[in-house]
Amino acid sequence: MRRNPSILASLAVAILGSMLLTDAYAQGPCFPTSITVPAGQSRAALEQSERFGLWTFTVLSVKGNISKVDIQIYENALPTSGNIPDLYTVCASYPDPYGRPQELCSSEAPSGRIATAGSLSIKRATSGASGSITLDGGEYCVRPLAFGKGEVTISIQPPY
Repeated sequence: MRRNPSILASLAVAILGSMLLTDAYAQGPCFPTSITVPAGQSRAALEQSERFGLWTFTVLSVKGNISKVDIQIYENALPTSGNIPDLYTVCASYPDPYGRPQELCSSEAPSGRIATAGSLSIKRATSGASGSITLDGGEYCVRPLAFGKGEVTISIQPPY
């Protein structure tokens, strides 16, 4: 009979732990200063700048062994959820063609077809590593993807 409370306690800890993990990965897509990406997965967020210039993406922290980070940037797109609600993983046109939830972060919906604005790779994902790309002023859906095991936190710095 003493085993039942310990089994229930273990089950409760497992459920709570998975909820906290999911909550930690569920980042708001509206203009974050940084985004955490688990290996083998992607995250999407919206970012904007009124100025033409250099956008810099910097590795803030690495947990585990991340070999590289690919960052794709799209115009006329919004962050769209994947299998987990409120976890934005892809960039898609508005409205999403598959009916997935999206976050409309500004007063205007994007118009026109989704298009690639650019991409870059950070080959050695170590703390402090960075990559840059020149973009026009505007609003972009940014989608980092990490390779390896663990997770990486990327800082998004548009021109100001």
